[in-house]
Amino acid sequence: MRARALAALALLAAPAALADAEVPMAQQAVLILKILKFDRSLQARAGDIATIAILYADNDPESEAVRVELQGALEAAAHTVTFPLPIKVVHLPYSASKIDAELADAKPTAAYVAPGLASQVATLIKATRKSTTLTFTGDEALVRAGLAVGLVARGDRPTLLVNLPAAKAEGADLSSDLLRLSQVIR
Repeated sequence: MRARALAALALLAAPAALADAEVPMAQQAVLILKILKFDRSLQARAGDIATIAILYADNDPESEAVRVELQGALEAAAHTVTFPLPIKVVHLPYSASKIDAELADAKPTAAYVAPGLASQVATLIKATRKSTTLTFTGDEALVRAGLAVGLVARGDRPTLLVNLPAAKAEGADLSSDLLRLSQVIR
């Protein structure tokens, strides 16, 4: 099964036409689920259900649009990608005063950080590490700033960026199979 998942992940990273130099949300959703399968601590962190939170900036049109599109894409991908646990998708509008409590309540295994939260990355990093939530984003700068996994476009190719110290600090134990397919930031 690991070989099939690795092959499927590699196929997804094949050249594709990417609008606006971004990895399409439908492709990001599938990649998020496939990447989570390479986390050896997934079941210990998730328990009986893998909750994926979408963190977004309320009243920011781009952030809200990404939230809506990604939520739909994740819900669709949950029906097509073989995953070891049931998947639940939640969305959390960012509030500095509430983020710790909201992550504690939602208990997400993973969180996607939508556009519009770059200025809040330090607070998000503290909160997601405290809650052992593996972070994802479509913004390379946020991965370099301390989020764990980036799904970014390089030319016409999707690229996986893994900030290995961040992923470990968030409680993930990513397999070497995944790291070989990624650009690793140490």
